[in-house]
Amino acid sequence: SSSLAYLSPSAIPSSERITIYTDGACESNGTRRAMAGVGVYFGSSDRRNISEPLFGIKQTNQRAEMTAVIRALEIVNDDKRPPLHVVIKSDSNYTVRGYSDWLPNWKKNGWLTYSKQPVKNSDLWKQLDAALSYARRRSHVDLIWVKGHAGNPGNEAADRLAVAGILKTRSPY
Repeated sequence: SSSLAYLSPSAIPSSERITIYTDGACESNGTRRAMAGVGVYFGSSDRRNISEPLFGIKQTNQRAEMTAVIRALEIVNDDKRPPLHVVIKSDSNYTVRGYSDWLPNWKKNGWLTYSKQPVKNSDLWKQLDAALSYARRRSHVDLIWVKGHAGNPGNEAADRLAVAGILKTRSPY
């Protein structure tokens, strides 16, 4: 509801807040042999944690990072009673800055960059935009960058889930 706009995140009780860590990983990134995985960490032994391969032909670290945020939002969006405040922490500067700084202009310019080139990963940017827009109708959502591989337990757990996702069985369908 619109009343959420007037609540400071610190005013929301901890029982109504959730922090989710997301990460992507890719072996042989930038090569034809690349294989990527997606990790989403809600907490220790949380059944919503995700460790899965990145599906699709394009296997890159950036696509895995974006997909992890999308998957986290899908889970929040499927919740019948979502928390009032959702914090998604990602170590992907590309995803966080892309959403906050570049996406509005890409949309306005018909999915072209400033130099009139097609936006890379526009399929995922559109999914991310739709998922965040829906989530923000139901909750206050922050997408925050965190430094990767810096000893943050949530980020390290999401990284382990993403790396494990690379090795999971892929279906050709």
